[in-house]
Amino acid sequence: MTKTVPYLSMKRVKCIIILLLVSMATGVSYSIWCSYLKDQDRLANSEMFPAVYQFEAGNYDNALHGEEAYAGFLDITQKYKHSKTRNLAHFYAGICYLQQANYEQAICYFEQFKTGDSILKARAASLIGDAYLEQGDHKQALKYYRQATEGNHNAEYAPIYWTKAARVYELQEDYEEALKCYKMITQYHYQSSYYPDLKKHINRVQEKIQHVEQGKTTDKKIH
Repeated sequence: MTKTVPYLSMKRVKCIIILLLVSMATGVSYSIWCSYLKDQDRLANSEMFPAVYQFEAGNYDNALHGEEAYAGFLDITQKYKHSKTRNLAHFYAGICYLQQANYEQAICYFEQFKTGDSILKARAASLIGDAYLEQGDHKQALKYYRQATEGNHNAEYAPIYWTKAARVYELQEDYEEALKCYKMITQYHYQSSYYPDLKKHINRVQEKIQHVEQGKTTDKKIH
């Protein structure tokens, strides 16, 4: 018994030492990884600057693919896979493809863009909606326009997304839903720059609703 107790004590000490060493190694590894990520972001930001300049100048192909002297957004997405900047490069790339009427690629890159920022998230959803609309897919366009409006009370951008949704409903001749979208702006965004034109849009939609109702009444009388 006297020999067993010291043996167990020594075994326990060894286990504690091993756990401490593993903990220290994990801490060091985490610190190294964080430092690596910071370096990746710093380098990616620096390399992406010329592409952003080309983007702002409207040179979307150069912004996407870069040239010998600088990287494009696509290079950044491939080279810096563990950086936050790569995520932003996806967003820029999506806009470039949208401007080039390459809608499928635009959607692909927008969908890879992830953010906790509600304004940017709504912006990306709206742009995906634009891409689907350009392809004639009204159902998907509406899905993303409505997604852009969800929980979005930004006075500058939310009215834009409600207006986009309303216009698609009008294309589908769903005037009741279009009217609801326009009224959302009057209810929550009366200080928006879109507000002065709303009366014109609402009157137009209401006239179309009346026209549809009159058509239904006429049909009933004929039958």
